[in-house]
Amino acid sequence: MPSYTKEVLKEMIESKNYKYLSSINYKLKIIFEKNEHEFWDSSNPTKFNYNNTEFIDGFHEGEVTYLKIIKFMTDTNSLIKQYKDSSKIHQYYSGHINEFEIFNEK
Repeated sequence: MPSYTKEVLKEMIESKNYKYLSSINYKLKIIFEKNEHEFWDSSNPTKFNYNNTEFIDGFHEGEVTYLKIIKFMTDTNSLIKQYKDSSKIHQYYSGHINEFEIFNEK
């Protein structure tokens, strides 16, 4: 599931236009597990400690948010850990240049 800021997720839930959010994770998880794939829900901003400044517009994440997701996945033994260097991920996370970018490529 995609990531949202706390404010956007709250507005989505309160609007009653996104009732599917309460059941879609469960349904998707069943499908993914049935097909022997991992399912990761990154929609909970509290679980990943997202900040509003990490998002372009509340719906689109910046580099730091994606890094938080990858860091969480490697820390909780996702299959992605086979392909990512956990120590490098932690190094990038502790050294990101601001709350939106990891690298300054100018």
